[in-house]
Amino acid sequence: MAKSSVKQIEQDERRILGELAKNANKSVNDIAETCGFSRQKVWRVINNLEKNHTIWGYIAVVNQEKLNKKDILCL
Repeated sequence: MAKSSVKQIEQDERRILGELAKNANKSVNDIAETCGFSRQKVWRVINNLEKNHTIWGYIAVVNQEKLNKKDILCL
């Protein structure tokens, strides 16, 4: 089996990053199903993105109107 080209790897990373941008809490299985990748591939790509600091941590975006607060919460 031939290895993926750098261009194809970057496209795959962008697809996975797009899914994480929509919902950072989305499971590896759900991302794999949406993108048409194996769950192992998604896990490997996310792991590599974390190692090279393209992504790190996960953040909660809070709707301040629902909390009746004006200041941004640091969670």
